[in-house]
Formats: sequence, C-alpha cells, structure tokens
Amino acid sequence: AKLRAAADGSDPEWAATLERHLAEPRTEIAPGADLSNAIPLERRGDGYVVEVTLNDQAKLKLLVDTGASMTALTRESFRRLARQHFSLLGTRLFNTANGDSRGDIYRTSALTLGEERIEGTNIAILDLKTMDDIDGLLGMNVLRQFHFQIDQSAGAMQIKRR
Repeated sequence: AKLRAAADGSDPEWAATLERHLAEPRTEIAPGADLSNAIPLERRGDGYVVEVTLNDQAKLKLLVDTGASMTALTRESFRRLARQHFSLLGTRLFNTANGDSRGDIYRTSALTLGEERIEGTNIAILDLKTMDDIDGLLGMNVLRQFHFQIDQSAGAMQIKRR
C-alpha cells in the first residue's frame, strides 16, 4: 500500500523517503572484501558463465552448475581440444537435466579457474544441449575444492581454497 501511495503521490512524505533511498549509491562488494581471487562472470539468463583454462592451453566457457556432480564438456568442445593431455578413465551413465546420458570420463592434466590451478581433474564428455558458445558445465568436483560465493551485482565469483 505504501509503494502504491508513493507511486500515485497520495503520500508525499513516503514518496520522498522512497526517492531518497533509491538515489543512495549502493556498494556492490562489501567493504574490506578480499578481491584477490575474484573471477569475472558473464550473466546468461538466470545462470553465470566462467572462463577456465584446460591443460594450460584451451580456454573454455563453462556454465556454473552447482547441480552437476562433475564438470562436463560437450562432445563438440572436446573434439576441438588436443587430446594428448587426457586419460580415458571409463564410461558411466549420468542423470542430466535432459534425461540420462552415457558419457566418457577423462582426467585432465590441469584445470585453471582464475588464478587457481587444479591438477588431475575429471571431466565428463556428454551430449549436452548448451548455447553455441558455451563449452560445458563447471560442476561440483571442481567447485567443492573452494569456498565460493557469487556476487551478482559485481558479476564475479569469489573463490578461496578449502
């Protein structure tokens, strides 16, 4: 009711208070926050895309997915990579948002997220339906190694090793 009164001008005092609050500058990142491990994010609909480096050479765009147990690449993205730095570990069935999918699991020599390098990360190669320029999903097998927080207003993810 107060917002309606402010909008229609029937309560000028409340309208002035609302205008004052809306005009105040907002701090996007908490004062004193450690930004040394802030990783830029790109907003995509309701999700966020982060850039990672695989095997010290390939830069990939991955959708941050806390519901994915394992980091996954599309088959097309995997085909574009130099495979000499991957070890095939086996095949398993994955339960994805698009239903069950059989995928190969490979071990990378390294995955770099921001300034953090993770040796020997497992990745799944799946028939994922993503936007054309997204290479896959950044899953919890990587994210659980960090305390992480997404700052939506700053468009960044803070990470700190556990």
